[in-house]
Amino acid sequence: MKKVTGFTIIEIMVAMVIGLILTGIIISIFLSNKQAYRNNEHFQELNENIRFAVAMISNDLINAGFYGGLTYLDPIYMGELSIGECTGDSYTKNYSSVGTDSTASATSSEYPIWGKQAGSATEISCLSNVASGSSILSVKSVSGQTTDDADTQAGSIYIRTGKNEGQFFVGSAAKPSIANSTNMNWKYNNHIYYIYEHRLMRRTLQVKNGDPEWSDEVLVGPRLPKPDDTQQELEELEEASGIENMQIVYGVDTDGDGVPDYYDNASSLTLSDWQKITEIKIYLLARSAKDPTYIDKKNYDLGGVAIAAKNDNFHRKVFSTTVFLRNQWYLITGGI
Repeated sequence: MKKVTGFTIIEIMVAMVIGLILTGIIISIFLSNKQAYRNNEHFQELNENIRFAVAMISNDLINAGFYGGLTYLDPIYMGELSIGECTGDSYTKNYSSVGTDSTASATSSEYPIWGKQAGSATEISCLSNVASGSSILSVKSVSGQTTDDADTQAGSIYIRTGKNEGQFFVGSAAKPSIANSTNMNWKYNNHIYYIYEHRLMRRTLQVKNGDPEWSDEVLVGPRLPKPDDTQQELEELEEASGIENMQIVYGVDTDGDGVPDYYDNASSLTLSDWQKITEIKIYLLARSAKDPTYIDKKNYDLGGVAIAAKNDNFHRKVFSTTVFLRNQWYLITGGI
């Protein structure tokens, strides 16, 4: 009788165990690669958003101090316009003050670039949720093209310029009379950049119902929470990618040659230093979406500001750029 051969029960069990081990390894590799792919996808999206945000801030800074032929040293009157200040120091008020008509006394339009280090969430009056330890940056200018009288918009603020002075007005209001004016209207831009709960925010001065007021938009990071969000939606927002910290370092030119002689943050600058800034360095600390398989034990340096390891489940990356302030440079050097 022919002998029948085959696997024993022990051999089958050993093969099954090996198969299960190999399957577990394959699944682990698959999940790890899937998570890595997701993280890479998040970072790619984050990179694109950050490039957009940095380009927006850089463009703002390049145009800072352009007031349609005027400078911040020239009087720009408030006229009938009433705008709440967004400040943290008495000498850095956003607007020059100033009477109720174009004949009232006026001071300078104050500095087109101003910043502050947030020691608390309410560091300046118009912001209530700034990430402590991050930088706040305010940039002021006018758009590069003039607006005809018939085309001024009700939701915007403008400066009407003359030879040596100007006046603010709301687009829907009567156009002010300015001495030596060529009837040129310039759309006024005032943006304040800050960090709020891993979001890079921009606060913009607009007009609603005829009155100036501030409005916020998210440049990089998840949308803002809504009152009707579920607990799960709120948790997803907390675990999303975004910007955790921003540090601004200012290059101060002390000898008038247009080249920064030293760099420092806003806390160390004096009143006169704000008139001598020719370069700004921007540092952003970005994070990916939450990755349960990863623990971040790295320390980070943002322009001299040390960020200790978080020991949490987010991948992080530092982005930086330097912006040359051409209008400030020209004013300091006289275009030499």
